[in-house]
Amino acid sequence: MGKYPTLKKAPIVEALVDIQTTFPSALDMSVFENFYRQVADAYPNREQQGFIEVAIATTSQGVPQALNPKTTLAGLRLSSVDKKHIIQVGGRGFTFSQLAPYRDGDEFRDLAHDLWTVFANLTPSVQVNRLALRCINRIELPLPLHDFDDYFKTFIRLPEGIPQGLAELLMRFVLPHPNLSNAGALVTIQVESIQPEVTYIPVLFDIDVFQMVSFQPDSKEIWENIELLREFRNQIFFESLTEKTLRLYQ
Repeated sequence: MGKYPTLKKAPIVEALVDIQTTFPSALDMSVFENFYRQVADAYPNREQQGFIEVAIATTSQGVPQALNPKTTLAGLRLSSVDKKHIIQVGGRGFTFSQLAPYRDGDEFRDLAHDLWTVFANLTPSVQVNRLALRCINRIELPLPLHDFDDYFKTFIRLPEGIPQGLAELLMRFVLPHPNLSNAGALVTIQVESIQPEVTYIPVLFDIDVFQMVSFQPDSKEIWENIELLREFRNQIFFESLTEKTLRLYQ
């Protein structure tokens, strides 16, 4: 991971590891309660997650009416005391995220690995079917801004002959991974509306790298491939920005 510099003030507002799974039988909520008990000292805040099923019928007067609403529990959302680290476990698998400030990628990976190990030990019969790493960056470009090319190598090109000013922008594209099968990156660049009296232009730079897989929960390939996805994510981030941008966060 030494090819690119470490940013002391990384612009990451949220980073997450997502491991999606398939359960072989009906979902047993006791698995998630057991998980909570094992991590509760570090993640004491607990919320149940679920969905509501409602049947809609029409009365004789033609008025829609909800019948027999049913709430189904689907998992748990846990968070640390400071609510900067968040775990979600449920029918679709395991997600671990960290909110700003983001300090160290190795530390984040190790935390996610340890928590996944607890989850995997409780769910040995699940099948892992998707891996993902996502980083949502908020990059603040100082005003006055004369050319986005000074900061972003990856950006929209407006043809000559039309106004060059941008009030807002949303650009999204998908890149295949050059070596991993069934893997790629969904990249989104969004320029938010500029508020009065603000001295910068906020740009959201969202990189979501993923791979479709078929692994057992204790497979070493899970974390080997996550590390390859991490390298791909870093490549997209650093190769998309100029040195002038990176200096803002060193």
